[in-house]
Amino acid sequence: MSIKATGVQFSEELTILIVDDDESGPLQIRRILRDVNPSTNVLDAVDGLEALTLLRDKTVHRGRMLVLLDLHMPRMDGLSFLKQVRQDPQLRRLPVVVLTSSDTLQDKAEAYRLGISGYFRKPVTFAGLAQLIQTLASYWEAADLPPPGVARPHKSASIVP
Repeated sequence: MSIKATGVQFSEELTILIVDDDESGPLQIRRILRDVNPSTNVLDAVDGLEALTLLRDKTVHRGRMLVLLDLHMPRMDGLSFLKQVRQDPQLRRLPVVVLTSSDTLQDKAEAYRLGISGYFRKPVTFAGLAQLIQTLASYWEAADLPPPGVARPHKSASIVP
């Protein structure tokens, strides 16, 4: 099944980091993104620890990056990852979108308290996931994000303990 977004493309510089321990999720997202814009750079990590290592690697360009984050993973879960990211001066402004199966009020409240850009439940069908990723693509292309190296205002200091 080929997924085409009408007139929607990610910026060429955009990198998407998928943090999810379920192999099928990142594979499906990669497939969808290939159809939306083949030049999108997609990275993945199986948990928060691997994602932090990747993000702190000086060879990874973080200028225009979006993190898609699952919450329930081994070693370091999504909320612990978010806490680490928001406390790191080099990472605290990264836009993070939660993409999870969790629908608990506690998870949502904590994730928003930690400064996420959005919270989405994982769709149960491929078509639903494709529609969600296309929606994110449309939003991220239309969003007025700062160019690489320019800090955007972020209230993380007031939301991180």
